[in-house]
Amino acid sequence: MKVVAVKGLREFDVDSEGRLEIGDFIRCGNIIGLVKGLRVEEPEFVSYLSNYDVDEIKKFMPDVVEVKKIAECIALCDAQLSDPVTTPEIGDEVEVLGDEEVRSLHMQNGSFSVPYLLQLVDRADIGVIKRLLERLVRVIPEERELLDILMCEVEYAIMRKMQLR
Repeated sequence: MKVVAVKGLREFDVDSEGRLEIGDFIRCGNIIGLVKGLRVEEPEFVSYLSNYDVDEIKKFMPDVVEVKKIAECIALCDAQLSDPVTTPEIGDEVEVLGDEEVRSLHMQNGSFSVPYLLQLVDRADIGVIKRLLERLVRVIPEERELLDILMCEVEYAIMRKMQLR
């Protein structure tokens, strides 16, 4: 899996090859990210061709008309849970973090930390945040009470923001 587009300091797209799900933690170099959405992209020129033409192109150059599964990602932090100061580069390799890596990332120095949560509330859908917190509960069960409180606070912050608009 590789980075295919960088949209800003915190947002980038990854060609997921169908292997990523919403809520997955990923690593791109020193940057820890989260998959916040998925979409399918078809090359634009395919919409101008007939099915026969597309089939003919597929015979000789199948990768040109291939539909891509793109994961929309957000940079959460770096490996030390600090704000990211660099962006991923197009072409950088991306890997999915396992449960043990997620646990060790959030339990650095023996204490639990989720410093990116407030920024995530502004940039991601509530469903994505819920999936993130549910995964943290599964991976770090001893922090369940704190994570439940955080989920209530996130829901409250989103409701308050909706009233102000």
